[in-house]
Amino acid sequence: MILPLVEVHAVDHCNQNCRWCHNYAPFAPKKEYNAEDYFPWLDLLRDKGAQFGVISIMGGEPMLHSDITSFAYKIYHRYKVPLLITTNGFWLSEKSIDAHQLLWKMLFRIKISRYPVIERKLHGYDRMKELSSRIKKHNPKIQIEFPIKSSFNKLEFYSSPREVEMYCGNSECTALLPNGIMGRCGAGAYTHLAPESTFSQGFIESKHMLYDLKQFNLRTFTLWKKRYPLDACSFCNFGFPADRSDNWKVEKNYTPFNHEYETDYFVNTASHFLHNNDIDGACDILENVDKKNKQRSDVLNIEGIIAFKRGAPQDALNLFREALDKNETFLEAASNYNYVVHSLRHS
Repeated sequence: MILPLVEVHAVDHCNQNCRWCHNYAPFAPKKEYNAEDYFPWLDLLRDKGAQFGVISIMGGEPMLHSDITSFAYKIYHRYKVPLLITTNGFWLSEKSIDAHQLLWKMLFRIKISRYPVIERKLHGYDRMKELSSRIKKHNPKIQIEFPIKSSFNKLEFYSSPREVEMYCGNSECTALLPNGIMGRCGAGAYTHLAPESTFSQGFIESKHMLYDLKQFNLRTFTLWKKRYPLDACSFCNFGFPADRSDNWKVEKNYTPFNHEYETDYFVNTASHFLHNNDIDGACDILENVDKKNKQRSDVLNIEGIIAFKRGAPQDALNLFREALDKNETFLEAASNYNYVVHSLRHS
């Protein structure tokens, strides 16, 4: 039994708020998963004779995971199958690419989707390609793809069933949830993340979309995996070519970007550089933080560490104190503050 592609979420949330997101990321709460969450179900499938073609690490935006390299390594080490990551590339910079060099060594392919709003932030497609070529310095064999997202598949659901007019490639994806439920496509697997009003009753009540691995039976699983079209397909416009295409849009009542999530990424990556005593790398990464989030307590804490490492303990104290003023329960900033005070007393 071959499963060409098994999709797992590293996170549910995303820094972009795309309308018609097939995984409903704009509506998803901030949530990240451990690789171990998927092991019981991947182990079960493997032990029942399944062969994985590719394990696809998705989201949300998977690069928002606080330790995406560890997440990927645990899966790669356990199952020894090709790994694929799909990302919107908001993080692209020379320093960020170098920070994740161990991740690139494990991947056989990375898809960097070309969203117009991110292309503009990165100063165009040519610059994206130029930056991405740096990934190959860490893994010359990695495949890099740039799917165009300037035109987005318009995802809508019908109240009455229609006869499916074309094959939908989404049905080739097998989405695995941490609770052991599998879905035949993202649009059907992640309905729990979106408002109920998003869907028609016929799509929600599909008997073909989901499979509970806790009730695994090889005969029923094989039938489930091979069935097409699903009953749900009759209620989804992806099976109807005339209804598929529209320009990229932001989800209604949302901003194009969630800068809080992006700042989380930049703080985590700056911390990585500081752990390796690369102060300049940490500074370069923090330059990507937007003006509003420069005053976040975790950003101030990182800047305090940088100041101390650069021999400016008084500036460091001021930054740690400012971080604590914004979040008095921030234990790391409190510990750093006390460390600097102790150092000054004994210098």
